[in-house]
This record gives sequence, structure tokens and C-alpha cells, in this order.
Amino acid sequence: MRANLKTATFGRTGRRRQEPPRQVTWRVPKPKRMTLANMVRDVGRVAKKRAEEQAKRVPWRMLFAFINQYIESECFLFWLRSIEETSEGLPDAVWKAIEREYPVFWDDNLSSRRRRTHARVWKRLDNWIFTNVFAEVRREGWMDAVVYYAVRDRRYLRSEAYWLKCTEEWREKKPSSYPSFERWRQAAFRCSELGIVRPRLREVLRPADHISADHFAKVVDCCVDWDEFASWARTGLEQSAAIPQPVRRELRRRCPGFLQYDAPRRRTDPPECIGSWPRLVDWITSHYFSRAWRQGWLGAVRYYTQLHPHWIRVMCYSARWRRDWEDGRIKAYPSLTEWRQAVDSDADGSSRERHFYTAGAARRIGGSGMGR
Repeated sequence: MRANLKTATFGRTGRRRQEPPRQVTWRVPKPKRMTLANMVRDVGRVAKKRAEEQAKRVPWRMLFAFINQYIESECFLFWLRSIEETSEGLPDAVWKAIEREYPVFWDDNLSSRRRRTHARVWKRLDNWIFTNVFAEVRREGWMDAVVYYAVRDRRYLRSEAYWLKCTEEWREKKPSSYPSFERWRQAAFRCSELGIVRPRLREVLRPADHISADHFAKVVDCCVDWDEFASWARTGLEQSAAIPQPVRRELRRRCPGFLQYDAPRRRTDPPECIGSWPRLVDWITSHYFSRAWRQGWLGAVRYYTQLHPHWIRVMCYSARWRRDWEDGRIKAYPSLTEWRQAVDSDADGSSRERHFYTAGAARRIGGSGMGR
């Protein structure tokens, strides 16, 4: 028998010589380099996941009512802080504004401190709001969700940016009179936040820099509403059979003229690729978001829309509803009202689907969320 020269080794005597046993070397994975950026991203991922889990348990309208309340209270605190940090004492108009906005805080906390300088009234009010105004939210365990979505809102970001701007300018030159909260709020919502956000997010927001933050928030809410409508209508529009009557009724009411526009094109579509739904999306964009599209800031609207917790819930529910419809588990097409009620009461959404939709916007910017 011939020796296998590739595997055997021979000495002078021709006998096979045993090779020493090979030493097994275990490769230890190189530890992840812990930089400040990595730590911030890890913390951001944890906060994002916690906020999403809490948001699932809360009716989204209730969640957003408290988010808006948090933003407004923080805006008031930024105004108060910008004045208190640059003046020797709060003007009478500021005291009256505090009494008007938070009378219970005024009665319980300020009687003995009203005329003292350096009383840090804004800090005391901040603690009081967190303890009292959001007591129910904290008790039910979804305060993290409120804060997470609020501090990423452009109204909050612009209020913070304007507070920094006012503090810097007023320390150099004290104004002859300080603005009222209403005037300060209007100016804050027009202030650019580009200087305090991350560079990649800055490029997304730059085309919308001239849009007031409160108007931008209304456009985002409108976009979420239309996306919910389009998601409900999609299954009925994509089937080769006749469009279901509930969908036709809502299209006549909300998109007058679309059915007439779509009918001749639908007749020429191949049965396996009906294009009514993409045409509806284009119709909605051209009729209801034309200004944002022409001026180039529709991308910023879409970015914030896809971070909206209700939009994420709609997409998760829509994906599961479509599968149930295709499998024949749903016999009758629901009305838009019924479908929306099902979305509002849906606190599930598989974690895989939820991760898919929540990660999409983050990938486009880079990182685990909008952040700064």
C-alpha cells in the first residue's frame, strides 16, 4: 500500500513518524471599542426600545395629548429660564404669567420666594410639573415614552435652540424689556434648530428650516392621517376584482375625482399588477402636500411621519390585516371607522414588524433614532 504523501511523514528508517498533536488556539473575539459615540448609541437604543414598549400600551391620542402638554410646559420653562438666568430679578409680568399658567404651583411654592433673587424658580416649577402634572403618567409607567417622543419634536428642539440663543445675547446686552411668553413662543418656533442636531439629521431638516415648528407638526399629523387612510384602502385597490363599496364611498368623500381619474387606467392594468394604490398615493401627495413637495421639505415630513408612534402602529396592524384578508380569515371589508378603531385598540404588532418599521427611518439617518 502506498503511503499518502500528503498526510504521512517518514524518517530515515522508512517508518512513519507520528506528528506531534496540534495545539488548538481559541480566538478570543476582540472586545468592542467603547467610545463615547458607541455609548450614546447604546443608551439611545435602550431608551428607544423602552419608549416603544410603553407606547404600545397607551391609546395614541392620550399619548400625544401628554406629549403636546410636555412640549408646551418645557417651552414655558425655557422662556422662564432665559429670563431668570439673565436678569437680577423676574419682572412683574413674568410673575403674573406663572400665576396664570400654574396657579396651584404659585399658591404652594412662591409666596415666600417671590421677591428673592436667584430663587431658581424655573427649576422649582420644572420639578413641580414633573411631580404633579404628569403624576398619572408616571404612576401608570409610560413617562419614558412621553419624554422620548417630546424631546425629538421640532417644537421642543427649536425652543431649546432659542433659549440658548436668548441666553447668549441677553447676557451680553440686557434687553430693554423681556418678551411675553406668547411672543417668545412664536419666535422660538421660527428659530432654526439646525445648530443643535446631528449633522445627518441636519441635512434632512435643512429644506424645512423656514417652516414654523407648529405648522410643521400639523403637516406631519395630516400625513399620518392620510397614510392610515391609504393603508386601509390599499387591499381593496390592489385586488383585480371591483373596488369594495366602503373604499369607493370614502374615496368619493375624501378624494373627489380620483375614481374617475383611476378608472380608465385600472382597466388597462395587468391583473397581477393593479396600479390603483400607487396612483392614490401620488394623488394624495399632489393634492394635499403639493407645497411641501414643490419646496423640497416633503422628505422631512416623511421622516417625522415614520417616527410617529401611531404611524408605526398603523403599519404593523396593516401588515397583519392584509395577511388575514389574503388567507380568507376576513370575509367583509371593514369601513374606515371600524378599521381605525381596530388600529387604536391594537396593542400588539409583532416585535419583528415593529422593529422593521421603527428601524427604517433610523437607517436613513444613521444611528438608533433621531437624537441629536
